[in-house]
Amino acid sequence: MKKALLLLLLCLCVQKSYSQFLIALVFGDKLNSGRAEFGLTLAAGLSSYTGGVSANYRPSLCFGMYFSYKLNDKFSLEPRFYPKYNGGANKMTIGLPEKYQSDAWDTTSVSQKINYFAFTAMVGYKLTDHLKVCLGPQAMMRTSILDYYSSDDKGSELKLKEDDTRTRFDAGGTISLNYHFSKNGGLSITAEYYQGMVNINKATDAAMHNSIFQFAVGIPVGAGKAKKKAAAKTEMTNETSDD
Repeated sequence: MKKALLLLLLCLCVQKSYSQFLIALVFGDKLNSGRAEFGLTLAAGLSSYTGGVSANYRPSLCFGMYFSYKLNDKFSLEPRFYPKYNGGANKMTIGLPEKYQSDAWDTTSVSQKINYFAFTAMVGYKLTDHLKVCLGPQAMMRTSILDYYSSDDKGSELKLKEDDTRTRFDAGGTISLNYHFSKNGGLSITAEYYQGMVNINKATDAAMHNSIFQFAVGIPVGAGKAKKKAAAKTEMTNETSDD
């Protein structure tokens, strides 16, 4: 029953995320205004673990949506939603699960890939007209996991999907530095770091916390149309005032 409910929740999340992307593309200009900006995020990054497990960083790709709302000249609300957010690591020092152990596995090298849904609720502080720092909590739900085991001595390889070795949920903190090419918003680049606070390792006593760096591009949706509409409205107001 529990697995069925989780599957239903996952399907609803997937359907909702794709619906939100369609809404963003169609109604992006309605969401962009003088105080608000809405757009898509494309990110490349590196993920690994901190704690009691030795691991190397592995490359990752993420995509999502961002929303920025100015509270005043300095502070803003900066929520992010990622339907696809990657975690995991390369060359991990964890052993093969006991039920799979055999003489074919003298030593192992393990790479792990985890996909998440992620939501970040940050507050931004404007440092300059182009530069902004953001900080806030992040919550994630795992949607899939794959472990790639290889034996250095015997040349054996094994791909496993072991859902019970990691927690379903994770939470932590995110800090980012955003650079906007225009002082009025628009296209931006971001350097971001997420540190998980939850020990996601259920297989052994060694602590594992997500550690994820990202380098992202923020692309506003419909901002050009919104600016044209605002300019046209201002012009009409001026003409009315002249009359």
